[in-house]
Amino acid sequence: MKKRHLFWIIPACLIAGLLVFSLIAHLISPVESKRMVKKSKVLNELTLEQQKKDLNYLRYYLTQNYINYDTMVENGFDIDDVFDQIEKALKKDRRNNNTIESNIFRSTISRIVIQNINIVDKHFSVCGVGQKDNLFYFSDIYIKAQETTNGTKYIVVKNQEEDFPENVKKYIHKLEPADIKPGQEYTGSTDNLYQWFDGKEKIYRFGTIAKGDINNVFIQIDGKPVKAPVRSTYSLSNVKAQGFKETDKSLYLSLSNFMFEQASGSTLQERNKNEFDKLIKNAKDKSKGKENIIIDLRGNPGGELLRSAMILGNLFYDEKDISADLFQFLTNLIDDDYVIYSPSLGSKYRSLFFMQIKNSFKNRKNSKKNEKHESEIYSEEIYKKFFHQRTRNAFLQLLIPHRKIVKFPYKKSSITRLPENSFHGTIYLLTDPYSASCSEYTVALAHNMAKNTDVKICQIGQNTNGAVFYFNPHTVVLPYSGGWLTLPTAVNRTKNFDYDNFKGEGFGWFPDYWSSNQNIANTLVNLTGDNQLQETLKGLEKGQL
Repeated sequence: MKKRHLFWIIPACLIAGLLVFSLIAHLISPVESKRMVKKSKVLNELTLEQQKKDLNYLRYYLTQNYINYDTMVENGFDIDDVFDQIEKALKKDRRNNNTIESNIFRSTISRIVIQNINIVDKHFSVCGVGQKDNLFYFSDIYIKAQETTNGTKYIVVKNQEEDFPENVKKYIHKLEPADIKPGQEYTGSTDNLYQWFDGKEKIYRFGTIAKGDINNVFIQIDGKPVKAPVRSTYSLSNVKAQGFKETDKSLYLSLSNFMFEQASGSTLQERNKNEFDKLIKNAKDKSKGKENIIIDLRGNPGGELLRSAMILGNLFYDEKDISADLFQFLTNLIDDDYVIYSPSLGSKYRSLFFMQIKNSFKNRKNSKKNEKHESEIYSEEIYKKFFHQRTRNAFLQLLIPHRKIVKFPYKKSSITRLPENSFHGTIYLLTDPYSASCSEYTVALAHNMAKNTDVKICQIGQNTNGAVFYFNPHTVVLPYSGGWLTLPTAVNRTKNFDYDNFKGEGFGWFPDYWSSNQNIANTLVNLTGDNQLQETLKGLEKGQL
């Protein structure tokens, strides 16, 4: 045999051996290897056999797709007990022939699973039902700190309901005002005093963070409990893919998400790229010479972190061409050295590996025909750095299909420090309970970029959602009931959220100045001293502009 034949025979034998090993591993595994459902029949009524099959899929998804399953087990989660609860509940609602309506089946499994989740994970949901939000409920009681010879006293300065818009008044509950008068002393916990900015002085507004709907709380006045009405802020009636408003001193930028799906174009991918490139150019051009940049993240559920880094990078730095390495360095500011992926992602990595090979040939073929967008170029450069690591993990999953976790180390950027910032003013971030995921990473990134610079970061509004550390959610479906689950498949234990205002998963970022939607424009005017904003931001109480 000629030696050159060995060049082909040896690798071929190795590949064949690996495939055989992989097949054996799949066969002996206690977990079925092909359980992902891409399409559902969505039946109105389920037989007993169909119920059992959907429950088997539910068990598989929870144990193999959900990154936090092992953690829940460590905390006392008993999946057998959960499924016993589900079976008992379903048994009560089954007809004599053991059939059940799909909507009853879905509501039962969602209710029981959510009841038994023993960790806080705001990305997790079953049939659209997730863990309840921690909302800020504010009263009409305003309080000011006064220094006395006996220490600090907190005195009521106002008991006054906000002037809600007419379109809101008809939806809010009319609550009985509290019997509290200006001049009385507040004697309760300072934890319930939230910093407010009313005019030119700092005051507090009494409130509480709570789950569920509450209308009244007790407030300690002159040492006695007094019943006081509370409300959560109303949701926005308007969000925009992107919007710009400006005055001589200030730039306002609204972002409804970091996915950019609302633009116009031939394909969704093309629309996204067009919209994002337009956003980058406008933000860079319009921010020059401004003292204040206002980024409205209210109602923004998240998206791609890279896009957040590119937006902030172009606002902070005036370089003509910002390198992909710099954007990689920015994302590394708030990401740890690695993330942990669930077992089910092995199939995704393998598919990704072969798709990238296919696309590389396609791109070479069409490189001269299509002009690439700026965002696409940056993305390609950054993701090239991840390719060999994704490839390695793909084949590790091929060899060991049911590893508990996969550690995915991030590629380090060649940049070791941030360049000198060209923006020297204040960035105001507007948030609410629906600012989640990438929106919250944007707050963290802004703080980390501003560290050791003269840039100030000021957050206004309410606490964010707190959907932070569990991410990369996959949506999977039950084949007969059509019930769908959103399951985070990765976790990031970064330490770069280590700021006093970040209160953890489920609570999110607390603002520097709390504000309802109704009062947020007035707060911005008072903090910036930019009176032009009063007219420019008209309508801000209703939504993004």
